[in-house]
Amino acid sequence: MVTCKITKPNKRVKHYLIYLDQSLTGPLYHNELKELELKIPEDGQSISMDIDEKMADLIFERVRAHANSKAISLLATAEYSQQEIRYKLQFRNYSQEVIDQVIDVLYEMHALDDRRYAEAYIRAYIRKKSRDLIEKELDLKNLSGFDFDSLYHQVSDDEGVSEEDALRKIFDKKYKDTDFSDEKLRNRCLRYFASKGFMASDIMRLIRERLT
Repeated sequence: MVTCKITKPNKRVKHYLIYLDQSLTGPLYHNELKELELKIPEDGQSISMDIDEKMADLIFERVRAHANSKAISLLATAEYSQQEIRYKLQFRNYSQEVIDQVIDVLYEMHALDDRRYAEAYIRAYIRKKSRDLIEKELDLKNLSGFDFDSLYHQVSDDEGVSEEDALRKIFDKKYKDTDFSDEKLRNRCLRYFASKGFMASDIMRLIRERLT
């Protein structure tokens, strides 16, 4: 037998939290609990009961199906990394076991694709950030299955923009009328571009060009 605890956090939320053998599995909704003939607690209350393994498996699959549907709906609107999908499902109270299974299925379906995500990420930021910063940010997302250098060059060629082009465009737009004879403004400019991952030497070169 498996101990099943069902909790209704409060009246503001529509879902109930399901625990199997004291471990959080994830949320289900009122109509599903009725369909499964499970006891339904009042707002702010919990109910515990013993269920057989077959019912526990059925509950787990219902929760997993919810998590999978939520992940697919997110991926239908934008590219996400598996790390981002994990975070969003954790935020919605799905267990690690449920999330791991969903991630595996999403990769099998090619709904999750690290190379495709990285390409979309580079396209989104190639005009806003340095190459090095984009690479560092992608490294933090634990992606695999592609070569960053070749992918960056491919996107750069497709978009017709180099890192130098991006830097100059940002510089000319943001600091079009800036008087760089003012040291405070020079330092402010350097700090801004440092936050975007650009080298101070490259920024100083553009500042000197403006001063001459």
